[in-house]
Amino acid sequence: MKGIRFARVFSISAVLLTPAIGFRPHNVLADSVPETVVRESQTVKDFFLRLYANKKAAIERKFKATYQGLVRQGLEDTEENKQRTMIALFFHDLTKSDGVFGNVYSFDAYQGITPQTMLDAIFSSPPTRVYARCDRLEMLFAGILKDVFGISARVVLIFSNHTSTEVPLSNGYLILDNSFDVVEFSRTRAKDKPPADGKYSIRRANRLATLDLSVVLDPQGVERVERAVQRYLAN
Repeated sequence: MKGIRFARVFSISAVLLTPAIGFRPHNVLADSVPETVVRESQTVKDFFLRLYANKKAAIERKFKATYQGLVRQGLEDTEENKQRTMIALFFHDLTKSDGVFGNVYSFDAYQGITPQTMLDAIFSSPPTRVYARCDRLEMLFAGILKDVFGISARVVLIFSNHTSTEVPLSNGYLILDNSFDVVEFSRTRAKDKPPADGKYSIRRANRLATLDLSVVLDPQGVERVERAVQRYLAN
């Protein structure tokens, strides 16, 4: 099953020292949008809820094999687990490095970047490519799950120098890594592994994993993202 790993077979600490790991240019959001395009003003919550509801059938088809693989690994096949997993897998593919939103993992890029500035860049006209450190990618992802869909999600310090996102399910946890496109099921909760110098606070990262749901999105940005998602689901 593409995009799913149940055991990490590489050293994250070694990979993190190499910022350029072969990400290809991502121009999926760079389409021009006719001036005649008009979109009703909507917030990010309005847009993401509508997007998921309208594309739910296509999303479930796209991730059917991945979900079945997680069930074979022990995930309890309930309707609630399935819905949480489908939402998480969909927005993981949008948010991840080189994903639909156009984010790119970069080891050093974090100054001034927050989940809100990342959202602003994604929906801006013209679109702005976002280079972000691992925790910023996870903070945006966790913020979408929590603030938009009410799904409890936690940014976890999976290694002393790398973060992932943990989503609780009925009999375990879904671990999603938006830097390296890893999805895995675990029966036990991940334990944070802070660095020896104690300078990094995972609690602070989780406090910052929030979105301003009152911000009205750029209608042209909304149209551009919709087109990108449509192409992504069609592949």
